[in-house]
Amino acid sequence: MFAMGRVGEGIAEIGAGLRIAEWRGIRSLLPNGYVVMALGAFRRADMRTCLHYVDKLAREALLGYFGQAAGAWVTALDTEARSGVECAAGLIDGIVMNPVVLRQLLVSEPAAASWLVRAAGKLGARDVGKALVSAASAASAGHSRLSVVRASALHAAGLLEEDAGKLREASALHPDRWCGASAREDLAGLAAKRGSEHGDAHFTCRAGGQLESNAMRLRDASDSRSTDNGSPRPPRGAGGQDESRLHPHRLGVNGVGGAG
Repeated sequence: MFAMGRVGEGIAEIGAGLRIAEWRGIRSLLPNGYVVMALGAFRRADMRTCLHYVDKLAREALLGYFGQAAGAWVTALDTEARSGVECAAGLIDGIVMNPVVLRQLLVSEPAAASWLVRAAGKLGARDVGKALVSAASAASAGHSRLSVVRASALHAAGLLEEDAGKLREASALHPDRWCGASAREDLAGLAAKRGSEHGDAHFTCRAGGQLESNAMRLRDASDSRSTDNGSPRPPRGAGGQDESRLHPHRLGVNGVGGAG
């Protein structure tokens, strides 16, 4: 449902299942449920709810019910959100350098590759970014029928190489609307950067407007407002700013919402 933009419906269904699992004490089902709830809240820019479920996931880890790639990633998102990307460096490096965890993550979470490349760039860890892009390319080759894996690999490579063609192809190919909008936002950001480097004020301004437009599409794809069956809007961030007004794919690399 997330890939179709129906985040609210997906969260409602998983939430109902989690309540049953918690009530009946079926602990083996809880980590996956907490991961989905945390990532769903992340896509809606509802970082308060995201961190709530990450905390619950951490408690399950202490009891031995963790052991999954998506859980490692959402924990990295949480660590970056609370303490900054530098504090998440060890987790990011651990994910990228663990072949089993990384392979599982790249196939199961379409937004993970681009987020990790973005975070590695913030850390100045180009070697980590290269290792990630290489693994994403291998995952794409190994799952050639899955357009979502190929699009994720293209998105990651486009970010690392600053390749507009790959970002454009990723945005067109991605079946996950949230990730497709994220790739378009990265494409607009690259265009703005190049316009600035060449002193083209008009081009930079136009690209900046496109970036904001893509951010709006990304928010729409995350189904965080009126299409969400009347569920409450995300909490307001520091200074009263509505966190859903922020660029969602950057939440996890800028420490927004106390979040990417």
